[in-house]
Amino acid sequence: MDILSRLTALARRTTRRPLLTLLVATVATVASVMLVGRLRFNTDLADLLPADHPDLVELRRIQKKQPSDTGFMVLLSRNFLYATDEQGHALVHDGMRWKATPTGAPLYALWGFAVRDVFAAGAKGRVFHWDGKTWQRESSGSDVTLRGLWGRSAGELYAVGGGGAVLRRGADKKWHRVASSSKATLRAVSGNGSVLYAVGDGGTVLRVDKGGVLTAVAVPSKQRLRGVWVAKDGQVFIAGDGGTLLHYDGKQRWRALDSGTRANLNAVWGERPDAVFAVGDRGTALRFDGKRVVKEIFRIDDDMRALHGLRADRIWAVGRHCSLERRTTPVRRERGPQKKWMMVNWWDGPVDSKKEKKSAWPPAFLAPKKPCTRAYSAVWRPPNKMKAIIDFLPRLAKTLLASKLVGRVEYRKPVQFFIDRAFYYASIADLHKIHKYLADRLERETARATGLYVDLDDDDKDKKKDKDEVAELIRKYRASAAQRSEHYQHYDGASVGVLVFPKKGGSDIASLRRLRRELRAIIDKSNYHAVDPLLRVDIGGDGVAKIAEYEATIEDITGLAWLAVAGIVLVLVLYMRRLLALLFVLLPLAMSLTWTFGLTALTIGTLNMVTGFLFAVIFGVGIDYGIQLYGRYREVRVLGLPREEALDQMILGTGRATTTSALTSAAALLTLLITDFRGFSEFGFISGLGVLFALVSFLCVQPALLVLAERFGLLRLAAASDAQKKQPSAPLRAARVVLVVSAAAAVFGVVGTTQLSFEYNHRVLRPTGERSEILHRSDHCFGQSFTPTVMATGSRHRLRAALDAVERTRRRLGDKSAVRRASSILAAVPQRQAEKRVLIAGISKLLHSRRWRLVPDKSKKKIRLEKLRAMSKATPFGVRDLPPSVRRAFHGPGYGDSWLGMVYYGINISDSRQARRLKNQVGKFEGSPMVSVAHLLPDAKVFVEGQRVEVGCGGEAKAVAACRAKLVALAYDGKPVFAQVLGNAQAVAKKLAVEGGLRGDLLAIARPGLVPVQPKLAAAVTPSGHFSASSGELVIAEVVDVMLHDGKIAFVVALLVVFVACWVDFRSIKLAGLACVPLGIGFLWTFGVMYVLGIKLNMFNFVVLPALVGIGIDYGVHFIHRFEEGKESVALVRGALYWVLFFCACTSIVGFGNMALADHPGLRSLGQLAIIGLACIFVAATYTLPGLMGLREKRKRDAQR
Repeated sequence: MDILSRLTALARRTTRRPLLTLLVATVATVASVMLVGRLRFNTDLADLLPADHPDLVELRRIQKKQPSDTGFMVLLSRNFLYATDEQGHALVHDGMRWKATPTGAPLYALWGFAVRDVFAAGAKGRVFHWDGKTWQRESSGSDVTLRGLWGRSAGELYAVGGGGAVLRRGADKKWHRVASSSKATLRAVSGNGSVLYAVGDGGTVLRVDKGGVLTAVAVPSKQRLRGVWVAKDGQVFIAGDGGTLLHYDGKQRWRALDSGTRANLNAVWGERPDAVFAVGDRGTALRFDGKRVVKEIFRIDDDMRALHGLRADRIWAVGRHCSLERRTTPVRRERGPQKKWMMVNWWDGPVDSKKEKKSAWPPAFLAPKKPCTRAYSAVWRPPNKMKAIIDFLPRLAKTLLASKLVGRVEYRKPVQFFIDRAFYYASIADLHKIHKYLADRLERETARATGLYVDLDDDDKDKKKDKDEVAELIRKYRASAAQRSEHYQHYDGASVGVLVFPKKGGSDIASLRRLRRELRAIIDKSNYHAVDPLLRVDIGGDGVAKIAEYEATIEDITGLAWLAVAGIVLVLVLYMRRLLALLFVLLPLAMSLTWTFGLTALTIGTLNMVTGFLFAVIFGVGIDYGIQLYGRYREVRVLGLPREEALDQMILGTGRATTTSALTSAAALLTLLITDFRGFSEFGFISGLGVLFALVSFLCVQPALLVLAERFGLLRLAAASDAQKKQPSAPLRAARVVLVVSAAAAVFGVVGTTQLSFEYNHRVLRPTGERSEILHRSDHCFGQSFTPTVMATGSRHRLRAALDAVERTRRRLGDKSAVRRASSILAAVPQRQAEKRVLIAGISKLLHSRRWRLVPDKSKKKIRLEKLRAMSKATPFGVRDLPPSVRRAFHGPGYGDSWLGMVYYGINISDSRQARRLKNQVGKFEGSPMVSVAHLLPDAKVFVEGQRVEVGCGGEAKAVAACRAKLVALAYDGKPVFAQVLGNAQAVAKKLAVEGGLRGDLLAIARPGLVPVQPKLAAAVTPSGHFSASSGELVIAEVVDVMLHDGKIAFVVALLVVFVACWVDFRSIKLAGLACVPLGIGFLWTFGVMYVLGIKLNMFNFVVLPALVGIGIDYGVHFIHRFEEGKESVALVRGALYWVLFFCACTSIVGFGNMALADHPGLRSLGQLAIIGLACIFVAATYTLPGLMGLREKRKRDAQR
């Protein structure tokens, strides 16, 4: 090829003027270093799409209209959990990680009075006390195995165990034995302020009263009893083997409850008698609601050993096989409630908390891949004491707001606003009920106060039920307005947050990092430990998420880059065995790297998640050329040939093969430029550029260095002896066996290729750790654990049309819909306020009646009279009247410049297939024309009654030609109704009801009968157009689609390019085919290994496939070139190249494979696949290809005979 001749000619000229060559290269390097400083790193996966991609354009448009603040959340936590296991570990979790203390004996029981006052007991009568720092052993005075602990107060603690032992720890902090006639093993103990119960084998139940008197209790069961819980009112619940669940009513009756299971029940706990929970073997979880036992479901099938809780939605259960489950309030969804029990921790074996880096509470709950050895035996959760922490929030917020970097601080939700206006969120019918209830209640209370009340309906259950329902209505609307908490509090009650937003223009990484340092400094100076010594303060939120992702990636890049350099230098030292030789390889390579990234800074300007690691990759791949060229130079010089001839063979011989392989690799990599996926195109551009610069540097700079080194006597390569000059030979033994094994492995690889799968869930590709847990908890404190899909419409009317279109799609698809609901700021403004105002005025008049003065204060307090009066004073309100924090969630920086609709989904949005389904449903749809008045004639009137709509002119419901021409649509109460121009009123009504999907409540005027309504004359017309929804998750789904489409094309094109390049170079299809054999066989083996190891392709490691095509062809090209260069035997060629190719493969594996050590799971998978692929291609090049060449050579010899 002409380009080969030009490059080799250029290389030969540089040897004549080595100083000038080095000077030019140095100047280019210095200029490139100055440009490299302009490079920026971008972690946004959405930017992997081309800038003009419609989905990316829409996302950026919506982001401009969304609130632009990137916030932090200062997270204040007091989150402790204690557990024991049968391996003898006492465990403390501080909210982020476990601390395990070995005690030397299995532990079975746990109880605490405070965070720094916890007891654990177990085998051989051992008792341990946690004082907040260490577990100290106490003498129990007994050597029996203790299996239960319970205490009334810090001065009274009971332990039960084998042989009927009952021990009591008094105020003197010493243990004493309570006299007991039972010899059965006792397994659990519980009580209240006046009595406690201990249960054990053979249906044994012992009762200890407040005076310490112990008596046996007969119960209707002889099973082994394992758990007991005593309610405040004296009711007792006992769990045991065979599904035994006993209940004592607190007076005299014991009964066996129908548990519906035969599994052993190991523990029971309750919040109150109608909220009692029991757990047992094989993942059994039961709940008693006061009437019957209901089965609940764990995610796992484990033998649950113990449970403890604070209330019904805050319970922790532990199991025999490492499982730790938490019961939370279920989230109501369109297709039923979410499971209440969720696994929160898996742990295999003791962990050194000093060395533990990852959080023990990961946001993604995954089972371990290896067998688990930890057997939990007990769990205890201290009560949440958040009042002092919540009282500290205003002071902390004021301190934070004093910072010059802070623009806004929020620590309280605008709950009071919605409480005061709760009546407006009630329906018309409910307001009528409330009015009637209050009127009846006032009448009854005043009659009682005046002595005129005669209760004739005490036994009327229906009337009592109606009263209860109305009272519940009042509580419901007030509670729904109040939400869960007026603070940003985590659902487990152990964390509360303060939202902090930077000043305008402070959302870049540098500003966010500066603000984070400022917040940390303010928090450290706030003396928060004075509020609670155990208080932990972390910083989370979107700002920290951006910083964390950026810092984690930068840490991986810098750390692994240095690791790659160190590994490659070590390989070079092992190969060259002299330090000076490193200069001839590393200096040209360093120059080529600066040229590459300098030009990248000048053209692209940024590195992304795929190209960020190319420094190490190019370092590992480019150094191969230096190894091959220097190896050939040293080989020739050792043979005794002069320097000029050695340079000729180095440049014209190995240099030609190196140029061919480099150009072929660069061509294969540069073919990625044809793809739209920027992860591929930029990867191909930078890596292809790096290969070309490495080639030029090694062909020009390395020979110049060698000439100068020998000229000044720095390099002395002595001629070898005759014995040393003999070329090594490495014949391939059992070539046929090697080929048969290779073919069999290739066939298996074909099968594995058909079984390969793609990882569509990009959540598993994200890094985890303590920072992830902080972000997870801060998200829950904020009340949003996911980001909805957003529609930016620009006006109120377009927003209504868009939301209606989404709702029609959801109803049409039914269970197949990915949409759970659609919402907007309009949902925060109740409809029909004018009508409700009339009814609320009547309620207010009733509540302010002077007759309430006659009612006793106790009765007024019971119905919350003062709070109801405050609620009745509210006036109608609109969007502009909503609290700023609510408006900011749906508007852009200025009011009214964007009307955002939020589409909430009921799918796993991290799965690209599910996200694509959501995108197909709401990504783009047509909006219908909407007119906000009945029609444009001034005398038009509309009649509404239930679901019947009649339209007429002049107040009459009849067909009129004058109306017919201009009648377009109806809209009432903000709900658009679409219709075409029809010939008569009945047809209009039918079409509106059918196609418009109307219901009576949408058109209701709240008055019975036929009511005429005069529409407004001003028309607000919104033309039909396109509405589109977008979010980062939907764009990532599009990224995956584009990557898969472009990746397949790039892979095939890369294969074709390398084959054509080899064909042009060798001028023989057979030789080109042989050069590509290692590539084809190596890929089949790679896919087979991936199938065996269960490695999936994903959006990160997919880029390796076309890159391996360009890198892996190098081995085959060098082998064929060396074979054809002197027509040497296959054994001699293999002997000369084996170790050279081996060390080249090692450097490439170190360069690519260092990413296998990355914290980022996606980049780690990229490194793993690169290691497998490069290793397979190397083995194919040094074993399969020589085997084929040997057979070819043997056939030629046989033919010549």
